[in-house]
Amino acid sequence: MPDTLLKLVAADEEDIVVLPMFLEDAVVPVSKMIYLSLEKRFALVGHRFCWEDTGAEKIDGAIYERIRCVISFDNVIGVQRKRPDQLKLGAMLDLLALSGTK
Repeated sequence: MPDTLLKLVAADEEDIVVLPMFLEDAVVPVSKMIYLSLEKRFALVGHRFCWEDTGAEKIDGAIYERIRCVISFDNVIGVQRKRPDQLKLGAMLDLLALSGTK
């Protein structure tokens, strides 16, 4: 486990471009995602791959680490899903990309 916590903040659409670099390949249980409409907040708990610990080159046979993470988005006015089967509470999703619009 890393000695220090990684804390990232994105204030605008340009900042969001950096976040996937650290969140790519995160595994997120559907049961750990929530949209709080009154607070305009979407949050999830997942397990992100520790890209910052991999070094410059991949080592064959190396065991890489995942760490629990919380991702929270403020000022969210809606959340969409593509497939109804994503609602199954036991389902796990892979976080592949992030995007936002005004």
